[in-house]
Amino acid sequence: MQRKELRIVYRRGTEEFAEALQQRLDGTVGLDSALWTEKDYLDCRRSMPEDAYVLFLGDGAAMQQEGMPCTPRFAQYGMAYGWSGRRAFLTATERPLNGKKKIRAFLEYLQQQHPEITPEELETVAAENALAWADSLKASVNPLASVLDSMFRAPVSSAGTITALGRLQYKAAVAEFYRSGIADFLDE
Repeated sequence: MQRKELRIVYRRGTEEFAEALQQRLDGTVGLDSALWTEKDYLDCRRSMPEDAYVLFLGDGAAMQQEGMPCTPRFAQYGMAYGWSGRRAFLTATERPLNGKKKIRAFLEYLQQQHPEITPEELETVAAENALAWADSLKASVNPLASVLDSMFRAPVSSAGTITALGRLQYKAAVAEFYRSGIADFLDE
């Protein structure tokens, strides 16, 4: 079996999510992954092996320069990922979450589908968006949440430009991509 190479290209502010995905991919048989800044990618893309896979994390300059014509394979609550050939993207935008009702629906989705999202993170987003959030949330903590959450901890400086809502979107999108997208992307 030939080893596959995956370059995770991240824009400023999404480092912690790139690192979290790389941690999840560690130990994947037949896969070598590397983190690249957008500058690294733009400087080195011509010398990159043709058979290397590239995932653009965040809607940054490198992804825009690639001009990838691909349909999202997943798009929900402002989170999206998709691919065309050996180029993939994973983005998050808060624009679709305009209004308390949509934010509440997103938080409920996270509570039900993403054990890696802690009740404290949900409460922070609710407070920042002036939502009343049930105290009963604390009683529904998934025992795996603290283990999974430790994979996503990052230095304070790496998340300085992303809101709490954006952080949850990226965190959930990375988890979705890992669970439901990465295998299909690497098999194409």
